[in-house]
Amino acid sequence: MSTLKKCGLYISCALLLSSCEFKCSVGGGSSDKKDSSKTVSSTIIEKDGTVLTNNISLTATGIKVTKATLLLQDGSRVADDNVVNLEEKIKLALYMGDGWKLRDGKAFLGASEKITTESGETIVNAEDLFSTVTDGLDPEDAKNIKLSASISKDSGISKYYNVHFRVWDKVGTAEITGDYKFYIKH
Repeated sequence: MSTLKKCGLYISCALLLSSCEFKCSVGGGSSDKKDSSKTVSSTIIEKDGTVLTNNISLTATGIKVTKATLLLQDGSRVADDNVVNLEEKIKLALYMGDGWKLRDGKAFLGASEKITTESGETIVNAEDLFSTVTDGLDPEDAKNIKLSASISKDSGISKYYNVHFRVWDKVGTAEITGDYKFYIKH
């Protein structure tokens, strides 16, 4: 059991804005060019040994991502159309193998998310969601990263939202970048 779990700490970083809520935690598709009035179609695909769902598009350098998917708060997978209820939290779940460089037996990661509306307006730009994690992460916990977002009714509803994410190694050169799109049920 990791030191973090022994201490009963749940690693999460939150940024609450009037339009979105973000969280990131450890442990435990390509861009769609369709008419936004239609439903997104997604399948589970494998690209270079990585299982991708929900039209998630990603590039990994120096680390192997085994799976990238979108989850609901209860842990179930977001439907293939990426349509969620207003204020419903969704999590980008990234599952990795080894690859983070360790210092004193710990991984030191950064994570960022940027959400834009269909018109390109940036509603959130979280530059380092792990900035307060100064003691590092247990290597096993660092293999499961989850970045959460939800859209509140105060944000003014867009037909869809683009999420751009990056997770990087602050000690080494490994990094994961990518994006996905989700829609609000009307």
